[in-house]
Amino acid sequence: IDATRRAQTLQPTPTLQVNGSQVLLTIPQHAGATGLVHFYRPSDAGLDRGIPLQLDAQGRQAIEVGDYARGAWRIQATWTYSNLNYRLENLTIF
Repeated sequence: IDATRRAQTLQPTPTLQVNGSQVLLTIPQHAGATGLVHFYRPSDAGLDRGIPLQLDAQGRQAIEVGDYARGAWRIQATWTYSNLNYRLENLTIF
């Protein structure tokens, strides 16, 4: 809960957006962060996958999801920056 609240207080606010066949994660103030982007498939846990957080110099990461099963996904980004944990979550359909 603290990690989610901490992420919500960042300015500009971190975002997870679906853009066609990509998920775009933006955490501009934490370009050097380490963490994981986890894709949870509510209807089939066997499709769950984790992608290492690899932000570019502007704090952005594009993740290709064109081969993921269509339907509902819960996307959760967790990261550590300056010894503090952060979490961003989004429920989406693609």
